[in-house]
Amino acid sequence: MAGIDEGDSPSVRPQPGPDDDSQGYWQHLIDGDLALQRCSSCSRWQFPALERCRYCNGELRYEAVSGSGSIHTFIVQHHKVAPGFEQERPYVIALVTPDEAPEARIPARIIGCSPQDVTIGARVTAELVEHPGGSYRVAVFRLAG
Repeated sequence: MAGIDEGDSPSVRPQPGPDDDSQGYWQHLIDGDLALQRCSSCSRWQFPALERCRYCNGELRYEAVSGSGSIHTFIVQHHKVAPGFEQERPYVIALVTPDEAPEARIPARIIGCSPQDVTIGARVTAELVEHPGGSYRVAVFRLAG
């Protein structure tokens, strides 16, 4: 039985499992947009996706965001914890706050830099990339300028 502790041979990455609430998020990514839920009543943003607004119970809709934001916090992953990322270690997983959505935190990998270059508060820009092993796209971020 394959496990996460068996060597460093490449394997298939886990695939997203959209539900009724998150299907819109994944569809926007496939269509090439990074979009988050926004409340029609109180206008607050939220992530992850829910059926109703967590602040006022209002109806939610998806709205595109620019992809610009800042790193709220991050970790550097040195050990194998999920299949399919073996060749990328060490890599950074961050919670990114989009400029338009100060209430939201998007978990994502930070790519294209050394983990030592990543800092809390650093400006980042989203990039939508194919997720190997399936038909999904995911948002990753690069340090800005």
